[in-house]
Amino acid sequence: MNKHFFILVLLLVLQNLSSQSSSDAFRFADSRIFGTARVMGTGGSFGAVGADQSSIGINVAGLGLYRKSDFNLTFNNNSNSGKYLLEGDPSNTRLKDNKNKFDISCLGLVLAKSHPSYSNWTSSNWYIGYNKTASYNQDLIFEG
Repeated sequence: MNKHFFILVLLLVLQNLSSQSSSDAFRFADSRIFGTARVMGTGGSFGAVGADQSSIGINVAGLGLYRKSDFNLTFNNNSNSGKYLLEGDPSNTRLKDNKNKFDISCLGLVLAKSHPSYSNWTSSNWYIGYNKTASYNQDLIFEG
């Protein structure tokens, strides 16, 4: 009885699963880089360097390299523009789209504390922050 009940519950759960669509593929293929100015300047390859608040989101061990407290606030201007034309439609008009969005890419505080020489600990660091890793705020509509 338990085996049949388990199979029934599994089938009910699997019935509501869905996979990715083409619009999800476009959204997840976004190559924009967010984070602090140092991480954006290196193209996002900052996981092994450390001592940067965006690298903490890539590799948490980078927090151990801080020797002083640090506050970080990084702004980002996201500018999207496009020209669209549906080929083969006689009533087609050319469309233009320009959007600018100003937002916060990284906001954080690292508190670093050095311990006395007789302690077994060299230092301790605490981090709290917001680190934007991607932006999925877009709609893709195809008609024709």
